[in-house]
Amino acid sequence: MLKHLTGEAFNLSLVLANACLIHGDISADWREALVYPIPKPHEFEAQLKNTQPITLLEIIRKYVVKVITTRLSKILADN
Repeated sequence: MLKHLTGEAFNLSLVLANACLIHGDISADWREALVYPIPKPHEFEAQLKNTQPITLLEIIRKYVVKVITTRLSKILADN
């Protein structure tokens, strides 16, 4: 989704992500996530082990976490 943003929408998304990182102020909504159990292809039988958990995150939040993780991984690998 972010790859297809242009102009003002992309700039505003970038400003939001940068502001969160610069000020260290993360939205309270970004600190929570919902986990949905998706049934596996076989019989459910009311067992959680027969589900695959999936977490849905907001696009900008996911992007910010990806940038931080990538940068930290490189720093940790180099040191």
